[in-house]
Amino acid sequence: MVLAQDAPGSRQNQAMVCLGGEGVTSDHLQQNVITDPLSRKVIAAAMRGEQPSPASFDDILTRESNVNTVLCAWAGVKFPGTEVIEAALRQAEKAWGGLTIHDRFFPKMEMAEIWEAIYGFNRFSQEERGNPGFKLYLKMNEEWWRTDKGVEQLPTEMGVIRLDFRDAMQPTNMAGAPYGLDQAAQEVWAQPDSLTSAEETSLLQLRSGYEFGRPLWGYGWARCRNACGSDDSLGVGWDASGGLRVDGIDRGAGFSIGALRRKYLVLGS
Repeated sequence: MVLAQDAPGSRQNQAMVCLGGEGVTSDHLQQNVITDPLSRKVIAAAMRGEQPSPASFDDILTRESNVNTVLCAWAGVKFPGTEVIEAALRQAEKAWGGLTIHDRFFPKMEMAEIWEAIYGFNRFSQEERGNPGFKLYLKMNEEWWRTDKGVEQLPTEMGVIRLDFRDAMQPTNMAGAPYGLDQAAQEVWAQPDSLTSAEETSLLQLRSGYEFGRPLWGYGWARCRNACGSDDSLGVGWDASGGLRVDGIDRGAGFSIGALRRKYLVLGS
């Protein structure tokens, strides 16, 4: 055990030695204290022995500006600007009666650009965090859905999506819905909106990996609303063995096929 008074250097160095004993690295400090103002607020309150105050609009705006600056650079797309992000968040705040920490800005991105960002995240994870990032089922040159004419492309639109990462892909009743439902029944389950697209789902996976260092769910497929040929839809799959993938899945029911409800407000709508 390392005691603070035994640690060399300043109080900051002493604190890092003590936190290191709890598995905290400088990367955790970068992400949760410097980059993410919402985590910083919780940590600061804990250090003061207080309950954290609710996230403010400026906290959410800062997080979204910081995160999207990085993701857009990885994707090779132009960062839309903090002013655009603020306009989208203000619109959602008015339409939804306020914002929550579960509201995130999405830029306009095509599937291929989102996956370029996923590759960028993996490089960042290896170089900065010392882990491989997402295990990937397919290599870039095997991603048939980039050019297949039968795949419905649904690029993300600039806007705000609301999704609580804590219960994503969790069953919502004792029957296990949305698992065990065919696509038509899942679409009813997702009302009043719809299922997420493969683009939205992939970007949500990326946000979970970047913000929290873990996949959005533990095992299985999220059925998406993109058509894939005449008989299938696209799905985004994740499991620890196979990794992250996009593929066509049958529109029938499956015990490992879940879904995500889409609550999305497009900027200017």
